[in-house]
Amino acid sequence: MVIKIFFFLSFLFSQEQFSESRLETLKNGIHQLVSNENSRAILLVHGYYPPGWKTIHHELVEPLNYLSQNNIRTFLFKYDWTRCPDEIGKELSENIEALFQQFPKIEKWEIVGHSMGGTSVLVANQNFSPVNKDITFHTVATAVNIVENKIPIWIRFIRKFQGFERCDYNINSLNYEIENGFPNELIEWRNLQDYDSQYKLYPFDVYDKKIKNSVVYIFPDSINGERVGHTKSLYFSVLEIVRKFD
Repeated sequence: MVIKIFFFLSFLFSQEQFSESRLETLKNGIHQLVSNENSRAILLVHGYYPPGWKTIHHELVEPLNYLSQNNIRTFLFKYDWTRCPDEIGKELSENIEALFQQFPKIEKWEIVGHSMGGTSVLVANQNFSPVNKDITFHTVATAVNIVENKIPIWIRFIRKFQGFERCDYNINSLNYEIENGFPNELIEWRNLQDYDSQYKLYPFDVYDKKIKNSVVYIFPDSINGERVGHTKSLYFSVLEIVRKFD
């Protein structure tokens, strides 16, 4: 089911609790960043950062401050983004299972992965068992269709520089699940490719696949006058996920 969404959102402004520098100090692994006794929780999974990227974790700052301001129980999975996505996704799945054991009173989990973090979320969905109705997996600005020999040459160079050629696993490795559906509930938050800084120069449609049984929300080019690009889409998806809590 594909739904084009236009948000009715309110924006809250207050002093920021989270910053890029604070997030960079966190070690890899699971962190509970907003702690309370709420029975519903969000787990954010960040994306990939190219070598020399100056705004590491920038996409997390606005969503995390919003979640903090609204006292939404929030967790973060931080990981080494130079690892292969299947390794990251399997580790994420193990961490989610551990969270279920550690926090049994949380009745509903929203697992939200941005960009390459979304690929890892799909792998976690594939590996997470048994099937659980108390968990929803979300991907945000995550490509589901990659034509390897048409990827822009500078991106292929960066991947080679970081050693990703050793990874024989990518989104196309999930074609069976894409065609037949993932075990657990899946929601995709997709950008318009022309407005996505990471994908707009790709000579193919990165969203040209339908995952069976997933719900797809397509962002407009802007919301309340703000451009919805690769980074900002995580914030807008979080706003909408929280709105549906009510």
